[in-house]
Amino acid sequence: MTTIKMNGEIRDYADYDRLLDELHEKVVLKTRNLDQSRKGLKGIAEPVGIGQNIHHIDSIEADTFKWDKNLPDQVAYYPIIVFEDIRLLQPGLMSILNRWFYEELSKIEEINLTEMNCLPIIPVSINTLYLYDDIILKKGMFKMIEDYIRLSSKYHKDGKCQVDQLSDFDAYLHTFPFKKNNEIAQWILGK
Repeated sequence: MTTIKMNGEIRDYADYDRLLDELHEKVVLKTRNLDQSRKGLKGIAEPVGIGQNIHHIDSIEADTFKWDKNLPDQVAYYPIIVFEDIRLLQPGLMSILNRWFYEELSKIEEINLTEMNCLPIIPVSINTLYLYDDIILKKGMFKMIEDYIRLSSKYHKDGKCQVDQLSDFDAYLHTFPFKKNNEIAQWILGK
């Protein structure tokens, strides 16, 4: 998980073009450092978030995925981005992320969506994953994502899955009850 923090100046002036540009920089492909005090990039763009997911999909399809050499030929992809800052999980974010996801996927000729099972990018907060871990473990993350996609999406002939622009997986998970009896959960809930 990478912490994504938005530039305060951009946020304060509500410059949506700059905000989208910075968000793209932080969740698709890092090409620069906005903070000049940090080390600069060494001339090579670094895939982050969506870019990392696509890199993994491409390496799995090419049978070069270094983390698991025993993957079957037919796999289903459930790309997820975990956000630390829940303020970024606003209505419409999933639509923007998936537009970028499919744009980046289309740049790789070897990837053909009509021949693979690839669900849309799912943004979720780390807090929600923690609060609902018991339900996720009981029902299974894959099943919960599939149920959510079935409720909020439609598939096109080209293999792309179009998610309702205002859908929100975090909000979907919040429709389930959770039970946390430990001190951390009580602190999170303000009790």
